Amino acid sequence: MNCQCNSPSRNTGNLVYLNKVYFDQTQESCPILYSLATTAETFTQQLSFGQMRTAGSGCRCGCSNGCCCGCGGCFSDFTATPGTTFRITDARVIVTGFNLSTDAVFTSEDVTIDGFPVTELALVNGQYAADLSGIMNVITDCPCTPESSRCSCSSDSRCSMDCDNGGHFFLAQVPGPWAAGLSIILDGTASNGSRTCSFRLCLQTIPGGEDEGIVIPGSDNFAVYCVEVPCQTAGISPNLVFDFDACAALLNPVLTTVCTEDGCTVALTATLALTPEINLKVTKPALFNLNATEISQACDNVGQCDECSPDEACCCQNTSRTERRSTGTEPVRSRNTACQCCDTNGYSF
Repeated sequence: MNCQCNSPSRNTGNLVYLNKVYFDQTQESCPILYSLATTAETFTQQLSFGQMRTAGSGCRCGCSNGCCCGCGGCFSDFTATPGTTFRITDARVIVTGFNLSTDAVFTSEDVTIDGFPVTELALVNGQYAADLSGIMNVITDCPCTPESSRCSCSSDSRCSMDCDNGGHFFLAQVPGPWAAGLSIILDGTASNGSRTCSFRLCLQTIPGGEDEGIVIPGSDNFAVYCVEVPCQTAGISPNLVFDFDACAALLNPVLTTVCTEDGCTVALTATLALTPEINLKVTKPALFNLNATEISQACDNVGQCDECSPDEACCCQNTSRTERRSTGTEPVRSRNTACQCCDTNGYSF
């Protein structure tokens, strides 16, 4: 007897669940102003002096080989002293890390879809994952549609928008404080009386404890409109996955020389304008039928049973694994440099 009436024998593909991204957007929040004052405990610094072809009033000289220029001629022994004055012509800030401080209390009540708190909020590998399984039955009944122009089942109107995807309203009320890693590059001229030289100062935050660098107080709200949330299928609900980033700029930076018995360093004071942003994704495991061919790969233990010559002392048994590690085939995770949209090039200090 051939019983094939309910058998999917004609399906030659492979059924697999893949994590599908239904929505992906980055949204900025309100800027945070922070009074920045660098110290040796919070920042490393590299101060270098270079070539300056014009210095002083009517003074010109052709200096080279990294020397500086003054009305007394060329020199290469320029150092920071208590009387050194700095004129900043360019300032750039790169945010190398930005997340909530370890002292921050951020719970599922602070993250809502259409006004309803998410079911659960967890921090996984540096990203927040919000479970929606407990509110799917209510948020699917009241999406932000162009007809309703509202983002909640309650009587008040939470927002007014024109969503072309039947989207929802996401709100994260983040209490802070924040932990930020910063790289600051300052260029300009330094003067010791009649001697003037160009300079570059590079500052880098020193990680402290479990935080990225310096701790910045301030709360922020992140609102994202028209978020596409797929329906629940086969008992599988979508998830919100998000993390934080920021761009920054320096306002009114001032450099002063701080000298001790061990020498002179430079301290920066400025107003740091930090603009936090959220990177939000909506994901859900989706069932795909893939007609794919598996790529044949050699087993890891191939060659371990090969005979060795007497002079090799059987060291060849571990050669294959050692070479795999040394060639760098294992994945190495790298962090992308944050945005530089807030650089102050051209800013009049």
